[in-house]
Amino acid sequence: MEVKAAREGLPQNLGQTLPAFANMPDGGTLILGVDDKSGFTAVGADATVETGIASLARNEATPTP
Repeated sequence: MEVKAAREGLPQNLGQTLPAFANMPDGGTLILGVDDKSGFTAVGADATVETGIASLARNEATPTP
């Protein structure tokens, strides 16, 4: 499980997290919009995050998940 704030767009290290989850037998859970540095507070996610994740998975991960 990974928690990331994403309130200002895609987190920079997301390109490492997605392939790591894809290579795990049971995958993984990515929770965006929660800030772990402030006691797991809901902070919301930028509107571009959903399309950004799809683009990142398509263009950066091989094979694509």
